[in-house]
Amino acid sequence: MHVRAGVWVYGLLLFLTANGPVASTKGILFGPAIARVSLVHNGEDIQQLWVAADPSDGRHLIACGRDHYFRQNVTTGYVYTSADAGATWHRTVVDNATKWVSEESCTYAENGRAYFAAGESDTSTGVTRHQWGHLKVFASNDHGMHWKQTWKRKEGWVDWTFLATEPGSNSFSPLLTVFGNAGTDKLGHFWENQPVVTDSADLPHADANAQMLQIDVRSRRFPGFKRQCLRCH
Repeated sequence: MHVRAGVWVYGLLLFLTANGPVASTKGILFGPAIARVSLVHNGEDIQQLWVAADPSDGRHLIACGRDHYFRQNVTTGYVYTSADAGATWHRTVVDNATKWVSEESCTYAENGRAYFAAGESDTSTGVTRHQWGHLKVFASNDHGMHWKQTWKRKEGWVDWTFLATEPGSNSFSPLLTVFGNAGTDKLGHFWENQPVVTDSADLPHADANAQMLQIDVRSRRFPGFKRQCLRCH
């Protein structure tokens, strides 16, 4: 599976230099040879960061997470994309569907396809109600340069997501998997079993031109894994 063992190593190399970690109060620095991804402005606080590299072309990178704006008391999701090995970055997603968007993660699949997950909490009453929120998945067909929302989980929320992809074979279709600490089995109700995992065997059609509709969990994918499935077939 294209899980992020390699991404952790890559991220460590980006953040560490021969002189130790690079820190800045004005933004996030990826070492002296890598350009600054973003500048903190308007009271912005970047609270989470994931980095992924395209397995088919390492020049393409995505950095995703959430940031909080204290003055507006708003939390949003973001994706920054680089097509030149991190020399320059562009913000390609801002998810501000509600006043609280979190639980972000991102990853690459084959053939330049990329995925970004985020959870929009329900803030209609003035407070965050995750149990009434929804997990959303965005997809890109061009290494993360352009994105489109392809799926919104009707059963609701998944907490602290982690995305992974598995290439297809003669026997299996490509797979996009969402791991989570917890999740709702229906709107308004957190499932008592934890952790959770849900996946799509419809990955070739879960792109920026189609809806990701087939969601299931298949034991053949995780031999020996004591999973709790949010929706099992």
